[in-house]
Amino acid sequence: MNLNPSKERNPLYDNWKFFLIFSVVLVHMFSPGRSEGIGLTQNVFCNSFCTLIHLYVMPSFFFISGYFSSVEITNTSTRSILSQVLLPYAFFELIFIAIFPKHFLPNYYFIQPFYHLWFLGLLFLYRITAPWLNHANLIGLAILCLLVSFLSHLEIDSMVWCSWNFFKYWPYFLIGLWVKRKKIDISSYDCSKKWKFFLTSLVMLIFYLFFVFKIDSSELIADGSSARRLTGLPLMIHKYSHLESFIRDLIVRSLSVVISAYVFFIIPREKIWISKYGSNTLYTYLLHPIIIHVFAQSLHFYHHQGSIFLLILFILSFLMTIILSMNFVSQFGQIFFNYVSEKISNSH
Repeated sequence: MNLNPSKERNPLYDNWKFFLIFSVVLVHMFSPGRSEGIGLTQNVFCNSFCTLIHLYVMPSFFFISGYFSSVEITNTSTRSILSQVLLPYAFFELIFIAIFPKHFLPNYYFIQPFYHLWFLGLLFLYRITAPWLNHANLIGLAILCLLVSFLSHLEIDSMVWCSWNFFKYWPYFLIGLWVKRKKIDISSYDCSKKWKFFLTSLVMLIFYLFFVFKIDSSELIADGSSARRLTGLPLMIHKYSHLESFIRDLIVRSLSVVISAYVFFIIPREKIWISKYGSNTLYTYLLHPIIIHVFAQSLHFYHHQGSIFLLILFILSFLMTIILSMNFVSQFGQIFFNYVSEKISNSH
């Protein structure tokens, strides 16, 4: 997915994307629920680590998606949405229905995203609305979305295109659109070493508090398995009052902004060896759960424990990100989906 509209890619965005997709692979590899009651499930470090990553990775991805989304309806933008979002979503949904049929309800095929595909489902909805928001008050709309998500207390029984996440993440996308409209070059922004040191210390403190107080990531971050435990769009949890839920959610969102900003400022601005991998993050995102599933189910990988095992997971996550981000992995998918999207566009 090319997030840089200019001919010459800005290495900051590729470095940023690589770090974010590496974080996604990490959080899925280190997920406490992966070990089914043993091993990593009992590891407080893994739980705190996953919580920290969740707080910045999706807000950052939706922000840069909004920042580089087209606000015009053209053949190019239409083919981009088809080839980079909708067609991969539908194709891999079919694959996962075949591999994991028990994870799907028969009446919700294609509208019940499998595991990680909810991101593409929401991204499709966001991107098709972007051209109609060209003259809208984006900041006002983002604030309205926040209010709706804070004040909504509807009980969610199923994940239909992750409708319960729509209002939660749309503000980040809208802010990215707003920055794009204002023609703000975010790559020109940086902070001093003192501020970076302060932000680093703050993030370390946040992680330490997660670790010490054993914050349950399922109470902060929604996923498929926790959908029925939550009420409302802002993760309103049954056992808390509405006021306490509001306060908790406000704290979580504030932490997301702080940590996301920190990640942005520590990303190298210059071209480095990982920059070339940052342009191929889509297929890393789509393919890595299949590999992790092989580790978990076929190899019984997650029955192990200990620091050495965690180090192995980290190294494997990095290698997986590198390999799946190589050109030879993505070129087949790009050719196929570009061809199909061009045929669909030309037929109309």
